[in-house]
Amino acid sequence: MSRQGGTGGTTSDAARRGLARLMLKLPALRTSLQAAASRSPDLDELFEAYEIAAVALETFRRAGDHVRTSEYEGLCSGIEDDVTQHILRTNSHIW
Repeated sequence: MSRQGGTGGTTSDAARRGLARLMLKLPALRTSLQAAASRSPDLDELFEAYEIAAVALETFRRAGDHVRTSEYEGLCSGIEDDVTQHILRTNSHIW
């Protein structure tokens, strides 16, 4: 993912890490995620948000903060759903 982002910079490290996490979490969509990442710079924000939320979730789990853990599990799940829906919409246009 070395393409230019929407603001003229390169894709952020957080976005790359978020994409990698999503590829691990959603293995059935790995190939589609890679393809979408290379052609849809608008997904970088979702990838970055996923990385930030996943890191926070890990922190809250380690701290034993059950309320925030639950909140961030829902947030991560919501981002996973958003990315999955984007992939499904994009792939349905191909067929």
